[in-house]
Parts: sequence; C-alpha cells; structure tokens
Amino acid sequence: MPDPVTAARAAFLGLDLPPDRPVLLACSGGGDSTFLAWAWSRHADLLPPARVVVVDHAHRPDAAADARAAAERLAALGLPTEVVNWKLATQDVLGDEPAMEPCDHGHPGASSLVSWRETGAPRAGSRPAGAPPHPKRGPETPASEGVCRREPIQASVQPAHAASTPRMASSRPVAENELRERRHRALRAAALRHGASAVLTGHTADDQAETLLLRLARGTGLRGLAGIPERREYAPGVLLLRPLLGLRRAELRAALARAGVAWADDPSNADPDANARARLRVELLPALARVATGDPVRALLRLQAEAAAWREAVADLLATGADWRGLPSLLRREAVAVRLRAVGATVSPARLADLEGALLARGRAGIDADLELVLEAGDLTVVTRPGQAERPARTGGSDAPPRPGTAPRCRR
Repeated sequence: MPDPVTAARAAFLGLDLPPDRPVLLACSGGGDSTFLAWAWSRHADLLPPARVVVVDHAHRPDAAADARAAAERLAALGLPTEVVNWKLATQDVLGDEPAMEPCDHGHPGASSLVSWRETGAPRAGSRPAGAPPHPKRGPETPASEGVCRREPIQASVQPAHAASTPRMASSRPVAENELRERRHRALRAAALRHGASAVLTGHTADDQAETLLLRLARGTGLRGLAGIPERREYAPGVLLLRPLLGLRRAELRAALARAGVAWADDPSNADPDANARARLRVELLPALARVATGDPVRALLRLQAEAAAWREAVADLLATGADWRGLPSLLRREAVAVRLRAVGATVSPARLADLEGALLARGRAGIDADLELVLEAGDLTVVTRPGQAERPARTGGSDAPPRPGTAPRCRR
C-alpha cells in the first residue's frame, strides 16, 4: 500500500479540478485536516491554488482563540489561511461586513507568522518587510470586497509535535448537528466569496466506518449504509469533496509525526460522554475489534462499498425511465424518495409506503399543501397544486443529488 502522502497526491489529482479556480481546505487543526493541508502544500505546484479555512463556531467563550491558534499552526504550512466566524459568514457574502480573520503566512520560509484583523480602513505595510507575493496568488489583495485595515500581529508558531494539552474548556454544550450546520453555513459562504470550485474536508476511512455504525444504531436503511459520499453539490458551482476517505486516521497522524508537523487534538474526541461519535470511537469500536475476526473498520467499509454500488445501480435503473408501476416495490419507493428529497420533503419508510399505496390506487398522492405526486403513463412527476406558486427543486442539501434523468419534473 502506498504511503499516505503518495495516496493523497493521487486522490487530489483524481479530483479533476479546474486549474484556474481556487479550492478551500476546511481545517480544524486536528490531525486529519492538518494532514489534508500539509499534503496539499507538498504538491501545490501540481494542483489548483488552495486556501485553508478554519471555522469559528462561536459556541464557547474561547472558541475564537482556539480557531486563531489552529490557523496559526496551519498557516506555517505555507498556504493562505483565514478564520471565518459562522455568524458573519452569510453577511459577508451579501456584502454587509467582513466575516473572516485572515492569518496569512507571507511566503514559504517566512520567519514569522503575521495575522491580520479586518477593521475597516486602509493601512499600508500590512505584510512582513520584503515578503514576496504568495507563489500561487500573486500580489496580495484584500480578502473581502470592503475596504479594510490589516493590522499585523506577530505570533509564534507552536513547536512541531502533536499538541495534546487540553485547550477546549467545557461550557454550555451545543448539539453536534447545530455545530455541523454552523460549519457548513460558514464554509459555503467562504466558497462563494472566494469563487472556489470546491471545499475539501479531511474525512477518513475511520470517519466513514463510525458514520455507518451511528446510522445503524439509529435505524438507517440501505441508502444510509452507502455512507459519506466522496463528492456532492455543496452550493451553486461548488462541490464538497472528501479525498481522504480511502485513508486511515492512524496513517495520517503517523505521517505528520514523521514530518514533525504539529496538530492539536480536541479532548472531547476521547471523552465518551461528549457525544455519540466519541462514545462509539472510544468504547464500541475497541469492543468490536475484540470479537471480530478482522479489522472492524475494514469490514464496515466493505458493507459501505456494496451499499454504495447498490445505490448507484438503483439510480441507473431509475434513470432508464422504466414504467413506475412495473418496478418492484423497493424501487417504486426509492423513486418516490428521490422526488421527495428533491423538494425538501420528509422521507420515512411509513410515508413511502403510504405514498406508494395512494399512487397505485389513485395515480396521485399529496406531498404537502403545495405539491403532489402524479403518475401518468408510468411516469412519476411532482406537480404544483392548482393556485399554488411553483417551488424549485432543492439543491446542495442531499448527500447525493439525483443523477441526470432521475430528478423530478415540477409542473402545474
């Protein structure tokens, strides 16, 4: 098996990204995302320009300081780096006010890290004396459309080793789903602001296995077993990509340690009382390893690969335009589910069964007060009820958007 740096290089090149548009690397400062930024910087001459984005979730009093510390370590890798506050991110895209706290390493080999704070008025001398333009970006330009002052703040880079000191003091907890939503809002806004073609994350094979176990515990169906997709639409003209899903967490961290690259672990990841994923990681996976005949992560990944292949085959079959009535019940319900997700409607086994029954009996079934499903000549279509305004199909909210030919047609 190739070393993780070589494997990451192959994964990056296989993304087929446009060379003239930047990409954003979503980083927290943990081992996985630090590897993502480090590996990209190692092969920057072969890849599109990249910018590291650290999200300040604003969920604790020291969240901003933690994000700033992570950005300072990541900036030492030589990529332009910024902190984005999720509360201001949408405002910034709309042009109201700056949302980020850039933290740019002036150039590879610079002796110190310079952080900039957006404060509202122009000021000269914002770069270290004699620092050349970044090789991938050219002359320094403001990071937002508004006029700003960049005040240099000298900050040292932490020693190159894994930082294990707990730095995330506990306070009023914020639910995992809420933190995830904040992060996605900030990253989408940053991607649109920078004109990025994609946002890349550091999810690994271990994250994939953990997600499958969590979904199984919560009663997922076959669709959920397909796991985390490698790519999906994230925002208009922007993809969300996970190039490290084929790599193991321990391999990435071992590579960082060999190279002397610093990262900081979130102590909550090792606290089984912090959240369900941490409990699974700390307690359930080690228990499975003791009773399994092999590596439980690899076993889960085989299941995920088969479920993903099933999902792709179903999508291909539905794209053929086969008569809906002639499909097996499982595929009829999947065709209904595709159309419900496209308009942002709730999908559940009971609801799919009810809608399937109504369509077979009457040829139509209501989705909500505005929309209904109609079956005509074997073709299943979403239509707007008479007198209601048309609702566009939802984009960017599904892990796997419908393939060409499977998206519903909304008409009156």
